[in-house]
Amino acid sequence: MTTEEDALQQLENAPAHDAMMNATTVEAFGLGVSGPSRDTRWVLVMATEH
Repeated sequence: MTTEEDALQQLENAPAHDAMMNATTVEAFGLGVSGPSRDTRWVLVMATEH
């Protein structure tokens, strides 16, 4: 995956990740990236306020 759009599409295509991103308890999520393009690592962070 090389772009943010590619990463989000892959997450949406994975049933478990898509379910978490669309959970009513999740109020916000962010996408982080690290590394050069060949070794890019994407991180999904989800949050809710208590």
